[in-house]
Amino acid sequence: MEKKRFDLLQKLIIGIICANFTFVAHSQLVVDTSFAPQYLVQNVLLGAGVNVSNIQFTGSLTAIASFNGTNSNIGLTSGLLLSTGRAYDAVGPNNSQNGNPNFGLLGLPGDSSLTVLASLPTGFTTHDAAILEFDFIPQSDSLSFVYVFASEEYPEYVCSTFNDVFAFFLTGPKPGGGNYTSKNIALIPGSNDPVAINNVNDGSIQGGNCISTNTAFYVNNGSGTTPIQNPSVQFDGFTVPMEAKASVIAGQTYHIRIAIADSYDNVFESGVFLLEKSFSSVPQTISAWGSVADTLAYEGCGYGKFTFKRIGSAQSALTIKYKILGDAINGVDYVTDNNQIVKDSIIIPQGQVSATLNIYPKQDNLIENDEKIIIEAYYIIANDTIKISATLTIRNVSPLQVTTAPEKTICPANGSSALLAATISGGMPPYTILWNPGNFSQSPVSVTPSESTVYHINVTDTCIKTPVHSVQLVNVICDINIPNIITPNNDGYNDVFEITNIRYFPKSKLSIYNRWGKEIFSTTAYKNDWNGDEYPDGVYYYILDLGISNRIYNGSLTILRK
Repeated sequence: MEKKRFDLLQKLIIGIICANFTFVAHSQLVVDTSFAPQYLVQNVLLGAGVNVSNIQFTGSLTAIASFNGTNSNIGLTSGLLLSTGRAYDAVGPNNSQNGNPNFGLLGLPGDSSLTVLASLPTGFTTHDAAILEFDFIPQSDSLSFVYVFASEEYPEYVCSTFNDVFAFFLTGPKPGGGNYTSKNIALIPGSNDPVAINNVNDGSIQGGNCISTNTAFYVNNGSGTTPIQNPSVQFDGFTVPMEAKASVIAGQTYHIRIAIADSYDNVFESGVFLLEKSFSSVPQTISAWGSVADTLAYEGCGYGKFTFKRIGSAQSALTIKYKILGDAINGVDYVTDNNQIVKDSIIIPQGQVSATLNIYPKQDNLIENDEKIIIEAYYIIANDTIKISATLTIRNVSPLQVTTAPEKTICPANGSSALLAATISGGMPPYTILWNPGNFSQSPVSVTPSESTVYHINVTDTCIKTPVHSVQLVNVICDINIPNIITPNNDGYNDVFEITNIRYFPKSKLSIYNRWGKEIFSTTAYKNDWNGDEYPDGVYYYILDLGISNRIYNGSLTILRK
């Protein structure tokens, strides 16, 4: 506990400094706390096939919000956000290790169910809980919704006791008998393990025995010190989009508690993002997905798809007919497999529960607005016609551009260094950066070369295009001091011809001549090691070419041994 208090003091100072720069940040995640919890459930979270009632919220109204993640890397287009701090602190750039100068402190109590789930030591509890709960009646035998869990506890406190906790507690009748009693359905796919910081991560920066766990489900969003590379979301880490699901009984009443809280202490925010319209229970669903960003497909970059899913019996094939709507033109702006136009139906084969329609946006090299593909289908439940739909957005990708900082001049002997920096725009973030020489994978980065060096940067975007190349020159220019006398008598003082800072000129050439103009010594990259050899005392002459333009020196040198 003492270590974390010390960390908090350091990070509070960093947070206050970083707060001074948030006014100029151009964040991509949009958060709005102006909506009431009832509105957010009914009009944002709720999808098809579910009737809800008795909506209640416990916590600060600043901790619940709608969000738009279309232009962010959170992985979801829009939806509802619950946070253990202020919801709008989720907005990027990621320029603070703790999220905000107050560490998200709300001063509110935790939740007993979350305390039990977190397995906290005796005497410790959860804090700053945000709990959204309601009753619902599903129309089919399955419930599902999509979410992303995010936290500022990443990456510093992975594998520690500071393990913020969230859960989706489901209560109601089980198909086949019995009941769910506060059953957590936020689980790692294929397991009964809850999604949490300590079991979805890529290891801890604190070292020790911590190893990465379920890294396929984790997105590293930086450590709060790289706002340029992580401009859209403040949280240091989050999961990929995941699905919470449960088998239910159509027409029965259930209760769900969507809860999140700080664990062990009440600092460093966490949040859970719930995808808009995804809380649903329907016998058929259509979902859209893009290979680069959720529901976005980019021209010339990856692909998109519509997935048609049925719930229930798979004993026979099912043909789903649908309408193709939207302003993107079938066969012109996009095609499906084998470069074919998209047909108006798809078959879910016998024994299978889903079928996929692949969409390949065509690169037309036009500057244009987003174009949408909308798939609509219909089915009947109890004489009610239910419409299901999904939308895939096609977006242009502007050319990837890289601009490096102006050339720098340093002298390492003075303790100076240069900052390699690049401004990157266009393409599809996140970017992969590589500086050489040095094999640096971040920008900016501080360097102290021993000689003038041209640094090359290659930048590749998520679309895996051809790397864009640029260069930055760092000149190493130091003042030199050339002596006019040496006394090579082996007394350890002034025994060699020592030129100050000559080591920073590896392309230099030194020549020494006697009084008759005969060269008696010559070398390149002089090492300050000439002691006059066995030449007699007297006056000699030197020419020093530093190997850079207009840096040639000449003069006399006296050898005096007595």
